[in-house]
Amino acid sequence: MNKHILDFCASGTAYAPRKHTDKLFPLPQGSAKWEGVMDWVNRRIAGQDILNPQLWKTFVDQFRNLVDGGNNLWRCEFWGKMMRGACMTYQYTCDKELYRVLEDSVKDLLSAADERGRISTYSVETQLDGWDIWGRKYILLGLQHFMEISENEVLNKEIVVAMQRHADAFIEDLHASGKPVYLCSRHWLGINSTSILEPMVRLYSITGEQKYLDFATEIVSGGGAEGFDLFNEPLVNDKGPASYPVQKAYEMMSCFEGLLEYGRVTGEEKWITSALNLGKHILQTELTVIGCAGCTHELFDGSKVAQFNEELAGTIMQETCVSVTLMKFMLQLMSVSGEAAFADVIETAFYNDLLGSVNTRDVAYEADPSKHNAKEVFHMRYTDAHKPEVFPFDSYSPLMKGTRGIKQAGYRPITETANYSCCAAIAAAGTALMARNAVMYTPDGLAVLFYEKGEVSFLTPAGKEGKLTVKTDYPVGGEIALTFTLSEPETFRLALRIPEAGWQEETREWQNGDTVTLSLDMDVKVLYSSDLTVNDADPHYSLRRGPLVLAADTEVAPYDFDRRTDPVAADGIVSATEAESDIDHLLALDIPLADGSALRVIDYASAGKSWKEEYPFACWFKRG
Repeated sequence: MNKHILDFCASGTAYAPRKHTDKLFPLPQGSAKWEGVMDWVNRRIAGQDILNPQLWKTFVDQFRNLVDGGNNLWRCEFWGKMMRGACMTYQYTCDKELYRVLEDSVKDLLSAADERGRISTYSVETQLDGWDIWGRKYILLGLQHFMEISENEVLNKEIVVAMQRHADAFIEDLHASGKPVYLCSRHWLGINSTSILEPMVRLYSITGEQKYLDFATEIVSGGGAEGFDLFNEPLVNDKGPASYPVQKAYEMMSCFEGLLEYGRVTGEEKWITSALNLGKHILQTELTVIGCAGCTHELFDGSKVAQFNEELAGTIMQETCVSVTLMKFMLQLMSVSGEAAFADVIETAFYNDLLGSVNTRDVAYEADPSKHNAKEVFHMRYTDAHKPEVFPFDSYSPLMKGTRGIKQAGYRPITETANYSCCAAIAAAGTALMARNAVMYTPDGLAVLFYEKGEVSFLTPAGKEGKLTVKTDYPVGGEIALTFTLSEPETFRLALRIPEAGWQEETREWQNGDTVTLSLDMDVKVLYSSDLTVNDADPHYSLRRGPLVLAADTEVAPYDFDRRTDPVAADGIVSATEAESDIDHLLALDIPLADGSALRVIDYASAGKSWKEEYPFACWFKRG
């Protein structure tokens, strides 16, 4: 097995169990240097909120000031969510200034613990309620992810002690209360509290302390939800999560990330199977055309069909927290199973839903918040100087005629003049995930999951240094050339993911300079709503080229979204022509329509960035 895989799965790390269960493993941090969209978005995010020392200090102050107790709020999640994504971003960029900011914040957080080691925004009197356990989960996850990048062994030892004291105080208080963990909440049958399973199992792997695994077993054997065995449901129910008594998408997938970790540690295969079943049910019933889920609020609602419900147009739907957690869950499932279909979901979600949530416009606002309309107020955060700024990420993504910027999810004040959002805190974990995992190790070689111009340094199975150079303009073009730089010939396996077609694999003796070429399908394809639902009372169509879903943005070209017509297509393929657009975009095309006119479209991720109601956009169009 590759030496780096053994290092990654070393004893005393959160990933130790994976050497016995997984099929794909990440390369060391700093291995990849990309030059396209994956690089651009990570560099952009790295220069924004995750590099702001004052924001980190404000997040820690939430714990010192016990801001959530009594009102059952969730400011407790901001620090850990953002720390996880910031550490993942650092693993790609290796930005030393970012590391310094993160290390300082970790030290600050450790100083916010009470005398028992408890780190919570809830007082002792109000704890074990609302979102308290959800926040304590994120403390553990944030610290665990920082340990993966930490250069400070002394601090790492302090972190382990702090995590244990934090976890011990929680377990002691929970057992004293006599409540199962899912009753430590007023929401969603308690699955938000159950999701502490993931960092508890990871803490067991780090420390070897049996009490943490015993507590994880207590959570799993309790079923995870009030009056409902969440963890067994995917083993007996093939209708999908919309049929469960609780459908909250983000929290449910977080619980099953923990169940995967539990299955890895215990060797109980049925728990890995349960998580895989849930993932496959999501693929079958929940994904929208842009790779997200949750058309009703943030719920699993059979989104494969619900995306055509016009009553949901203009409402909050497809939350960025759901998209990022979906990507993370799919990466876990792909790592443990090796199934390429999970990577297809990650790619679609990244290039459409997640990139679409990145706010790229510099919008000038009046300093007086009373002059902002409601939409703007929900879409901004205020600094301590009361200067309005745009959040780095949006929260919701429309499919039919609508606009971005309807509202920021999880929007809460963090000082008298400043506020923050759950989606802004989590999204860096999604943007970093692609860049970090575009190329992964297998026990006997390399797997290329996502394509972008750049290069990757790696170790061969024999431990020799190598480099893989990628030449492409993907996702716009489909021509890809991958060239090896090797010090000497070596036999190993190369697996290339072909979107929607699985793996193309070759095991042979590779030589320095060997090149593999791919020509991926870049036809413009039509997807009809009737292909997805038998109840197609109001038929629609969408367009896609490679991984990019196409959208009409009326800032680019006028379009009447109430008109009914069809694209000119032969066997589902459109002969589109290249077009131009005055706004930034990856791809612009003219689509011939049956009435002789043309529909100008751009990639979904670039559409709707004005937020203006006079410029609606959509990626589902009414058929004639």
